Amino acid sequence: SLLVWNEGKSLELLGTCLKDSIVESQVLRSIQVFLLCVQSFPEDRPTTSSVNFMLANGDANLPHSKESGFFTEKSLNADIAASKNADTITMLGGR
Repeated sequence: SLLVWNEGKSLELLGTCLKDSIVESQVLRSIQVFLLCVQSFPEDRPTTSSVNFMLANGDANLPHSKESGFFTEKSLNADIAASKNADTITMLGGR
């Protein structure tokens, strides 16, 4: 999604049925805030109150996002393989 953002093609993420019913500037701002929230390092991510402020104040300048965090199929499979022998059982019970 960061690549799509950097190429200026963010609105291509929307379905064609939505394009006539959106405010483009609000959608682009929401995407930019989303990218800030999924940055690789937690210390780079905004707080909840900052997110609320950024979304409520359309004229406030937003910082540029750094590399976003994501999982690839390869890293996901490595995580599963690493935890293969750690069996746990969760018992659900009523109160």
